[in-house]
Parts: sequence; C-alpha cells; structure tokens
Amino acid sequence: MDRLPLGRRRRVVPVRPAGKAYAGYRRGDHPAPEHAVGTVTFEEFPDRRHRHPA
Repeated sequence: MDRLPLGRRRRVVPVRPAGKAYAGYRRGDHPAPEHAVGTVTFEEFPDRRHRHPA
C-alpha cells in the first residue's frame, strides 16, 4: 500500500454489493453443512494454514 503525506487520510467508503447472490450471503444462506466436503474444521484451518516447520 502506498503512503500518503503526513496529515492526509484515505477515505473509506462502505460498499454493499447488490444482487441475488450477495443477498443470499447477507441472509446466511452460504453455509451448507449437509454438503460439507473435507475433514478440516473451521477452528483447525488457521493452525494448519499457518503451521511453521519445527
């Protein structure tokens, strides 16, 4: 990320994507435990992803 001169701030504008697919995400329709694939749980994922070799 590039730096701005001292005293300047970047503007942050909230953007809410539109459409039927995103509306489903807002409602929480995306989790599908009845169609789960794999063996790693949500809690295990960060540990496995960022494991450092000993």
